[in-house]
Order: sequence, then C-alpha cells, then structure tokens
Amino acid sequence: MGIFIILGSVLGCYLAFKLVKEFLRSPLPPGPMKLPLLGNVLNGVPPHPQWAHFKEWSRNYNSDIISIKFFDTVVIIVNSVADAQELFLRRGQVYSNRPVVPMVELMDFGWSFPFHQYGTEQWKAGRRLFHQEFDVNRPLIHPIETTAALSLVKRLLDDPHNLEKRIRHMAGDVILSTAYGIDVLPENDPNIQHADDVIKDLATAFNPASYLVNLLPSLQYIPEWFPGAGWKIKLKAWRKASSELRNAPFEELKERVANGTTKPCVGSRLLADIRERGDDPQELDVLSSMLGTMFGAGSDTTVSALLTCILGMLLYPEAQRKAQAALDSVTQGKRFPSFHDRENLPYIEACVKEALRWNPVGPLAAPHVTSQDDYYKGYLIPKGSVVLGNSHAILRDEAVYGPDVDAFRPDRFLNEDGTLKKGMDSEAAFGYGRRICPGRNMARDSIFITIAYLLFSYEFSVIEGDAPMAEYTSGLTVFPLPYRCKITPRSEEIKALIRDL
Repeated sequence: MGIFIILGSVLGCYLAFKLVKEFLRSPLPPGPMKLPLLGNVLNGVPPHPQWAHFKEWSRNYNSDIISIKFFDTVVIIVNSVADAQELFLRRGQVYSNRPVVPMVELMDFGWSFPFHQYGTEQWKAGRRLFHQEFDVNRPLIHPIETTAALSLVKRLLDDPHNLEKRIRHMAGDVILSTAYGIDVLPENDPNIQHADDVIKDLATAFNPASYLVNLLPSLQYIPEWFPGAGWKIKLKAWRKASSELRNAPFEELKERVANGTTKPCVGSRLLADIRERGDDPQELDVLSSMLGTMFGAGSDTTVSALLTCILGMLLYPEAQRKAQAALDSVTQGKRFPSFHDRENLPYIEACVKEALRWNPVGPLAAPHVTSQDDYYKGYLIPKGSVVLGNSHAILRDEAVYGPDVDAFRPDRFLNEDGTLKKGMDSEAAFGYGRRICPGRNMARDSIFITIAYLLFSYEFSVIEGDAPMAEYTSGLTVFPLPYRCKITPRSEEIKALIRDL
C-alpha cells in the first residue's frame, strides 16, 4: 500500500508542477480551450477542409496567429501574409526546422530532402544541388518539358476522357526524364505508379492525426500483436518501398552512366562530376536523396496546378477565352507556343499564378518547428512548436489579392496595360522562408508550357448536367475531386497540327 501512496504522491506533484508551469508562462496565441495535460486532443482537429476552419478560428479569435495543443506539442497556425513574412522570413533562423515525425522515421523516409533538419551539412549540400540544377541550369530542362507537353496534347486527341490520368503520366515523364534519363512507358508505367503509391502512404504517415504514435512516440515500442498496432505490420513493406524509391532508379542510373548508355539528365551530369572527384560516398548519398525526392514528390505540384487551372477555366470561361486570345496573338493559330514566347504571354503567366493561388497544392504548408522560444505580438511561441502556414488563407488575403478572392481571375496579376504586376505572386503555394520548395521554378516552367499547349490546342467545356465543383481532397498535397469535361480541338487546322506531331 505504501508504494502506491508514494507513486500517487509523485504523480500528483508532477501534475501540479505541469499545471503551475502552464499557468505562469507567457500566453500562447488564442485558440480553442485547452484542457490540462491533453490540450486540444479532443477539440483541436477540425473536419475537412481544415484550412478553412483555421481561417474561421482566426476571425473568431480576432488574431492572425492561433494555437492548438496536443499533449506537450504546441501547434501555431499562421493565417496572414504579414505574419508569415515576419516569422518565416525575417525570423527564419528560429522557424526553419522540421518536426521529427515518428511514422516518417519508422518508414525509413528520413532521407528525403524535405525532412532534413535546417542547417545540417546534408541539408546545405542538397540545397546547393537544387539551386544549381533548377535555377542556374533550368533551360536545360525546357526541351524535356516541351516534349512531354506535346505528348500530352497528342494523347488527348485520341483519349479525351482521361484528363487526370494523362496529366499524371506527363508529369511523371518529366520527372523521370529529368532526374534519371528514364523513358517511361506510354501506358501504366510502373515507376510512376510506384512513386504515386509511396507518396500516398507518406502523406498519411505525415498527418499527426493518422497514427497515434505521431502524438505519443513511445507507442513505437509496442508489439505488433497489441490492439491498435496493426500499422506495425505494414512497416516492413513501407520500408522496402521507401528504399526502392530512392535506390532502384539511382542504381540503374549508375549502371547506365558506367556503360555509356544514359541520356543527358540531372543525375548523369551530377554523377559524372562526383566520379571526377573520386566517388565520395557522402556526395553520392546527397545525390541519391535529391533525385529520390524529385522522383517521389516532384510531379504532384504540376498535376494539382494543371487540374486546378483547367477547373478554373471550366467554371470561369472568360479566363479561357482571354488565354486563347493571348496565345493566338503570338502564334496566329499556326504553330505551337514555346518558351521563347513566354515574355509575350503575360496572361498565361497570370493563369499559372492564379491556379497556384486559387486552390494551392499545399493549403497547409509543410510544417516548420521553432529552434528556441520566441515572443511575437505579446505571445509565447515555445521552442519545439510546430508552425503551419495556412497558405489557403494567405493566398486569399483580400488586402493583397482584392475582394473577389474566391473567384478564378488571372487578371488580378496584371496591370491595366496587360503587363504582370511587380511584387504580386503566389509564392506561398510553395512554402515559406528557408524551407520553400527548391524545385518551384521547374514546376512553374512545366505548368506554364503545358497549360499553353493545352489551351492553344483544345477547348475545355462543361458537360451539360455535369458541372464540376471546386472541391478538393485532404492531405499535405491536395487535388481537385475527379471531374469530367468536354475536350475538343479548337479548329481543324490545329487538329492537323496535333496529328502531325
């Protein structure tokens, strides 16, 4: 009996200490009522779409930053442009780490570039490679993006009823050709399907609400037979899939480089450089991580943005008419547009920006973690807080984008003379600060040339009685719910151009 009294006293003292500590510390940003110890475990995860509920909470609490708490983990949601710039940019030294997500580690997915901790040598080396290949050397990728867009246009002529499938294939083609020099199969390519499957599992694992182990890491030590531990049985398959995603195409690339049969690509260029310096294992590790990251997640932004752009054209047909008029003014309807026409196609550029703004690929950007206590607007943001940029809310800030933020209207990015407005963009679709997506410029290039080809070639129209809705999936990366539309060549002359490809 005595031991239980002692244990009870110790536990009571610990709980009392926790409660007093909570009471004495500076206040967190406002948010739903937090229960002692549990925080918001019972009331902090709103239904889909979470980003819309977080924005509503922001209004209700009259604060652009709000907080929720799960046990000891504080989550801060940032809902305005000004606060995002202050925290993620100006205070980037504090707000640039990533959370350690138990399920991601258990799946052996920690090698992927987005999960590297800020400031580590591996993160710095990966960042340098991304900058070199997707900023400095971007024009080298344009022929691959152009060829894939042309192939998409041609396939839609014979198969206009599978738009999403064709766009996914096109985006996967660009990534595999760019990263590894791999030619994909015209149908059901296993590499593309494998990457899609792995990323779906990863997106689920990254969601703290999907697995309790993400909130209580000690649960990783329970045995497989324990009730509720069925996820542990899947780990072996997930680890194998993660390893294959990173290593299988990389080993194939090394073999082709060694025997001189590879096509020019990012991987072959960088691998040749490493071999000239003596095959440093650390450099090879960074390269395989970079290419594996491209392979695993590089196509999602393109797929989501293109499907969103076409959805916008269906729901706001005036935008489609203006885009096609802009294309015709440059091509006279006699040739396909190209990257060389880009400066003369500001309206198409505005369409890309609007697609990324209207319904961003990542409505809740990948989470950041604070490296130390910080104080902002009188609130405490504790060390280890998970900080989310609510990109959906930020990209619908009426002070920046005008009162009609719920509409798809590319003109908001243009001056009265038709030129692009300086300083207005949709960069928040790619994340924030020092953790912004390093492949964003490649993604924008691919979206630009593909939407230019699609709108030059086809008329996209609503099927009578089957109008689509602007509704989206949930997750770290979101896509429009499947929709149908009518796709027809814009003229017999353009149809002939497509046939001749």
